Amino acid sequence: QLFDDNSPLVREAATRNLALLLPLIPNHDKYSTVQSACVQLATDCAEEVAAALLTQVVPALTAWLLHTDLLHAKLLPTLTTTTVAMLRESPRADNCYKVSGADPRAPAAHDRVKILAMLRMLEA
Repeated sequence: QLFDDNSPLVREAATRNLALLLPLIPNHDKYSTVQSACVQLATDCAEEVAAALLTQVVPALTAWLLHTDLLHAKLLPTLTTTTVAMLRESPRADNCYKVSGADPRAPAAHDRVKILAMLRMLEA
């Protein structure tokens, strides 16, 4: 529920807490919940949430999944699929093009932020 809070500070704190909790989870039964949270956080428009995800959660998640096949079998394909879906579903900037001369094939600005966050998570 904290990941859905209106305040970016609360979402950032929840993100940092997730990074602290991951090493304490003894098994991977909670993997699907963690994966959903990571995808949600990766698409958060608040820069501080994205920064906490990339600098704290991604390393903790990688260490937590290191000795399993979940990193390559589940997380990376999910991130790739989600990113591709976001690119396909992103509203075009047709109206912006008429006004500002922007490329009509480009995703809208707010969608670019989310897509870049997903790509940064894949890169990390």
